[in-house]
Amino acid sequence: AVLSGQMAEQIAPFLKGFPCNPADVRFVGKPLDFIGFPGAADGSGIKEILFIEVKTGNSALSSREKEIKDAVLSGKVSYIEYNPEINFGI
Repeated sequence: AVLSGQMAEQIAPFLKGFPCNPADVRFVGKPLDFIGFPGAADGSGIKEILFIEVKTGNSALSSREKEIKDAVLSGKVSYIEYNPEINFGI
């Protein structure tokens, strides 16, 4: 079951019913499977960002996956631009 689930994760973007164009998704793996950027590949502009978890059979969300889902659904999502000051002594 675990092996078939892992295989399904890899091919999911190409299956019927996947929530966005396969060219618009990036595989993350852990703690969620994909992040989708609908509209990125065709140049129409990104309208939303999708957090995508693939589940097969009777598998359920892990406690960590539930925490991520709850944070997203409650709007606790931020965009952070990190600009570190790096000095290599050159």
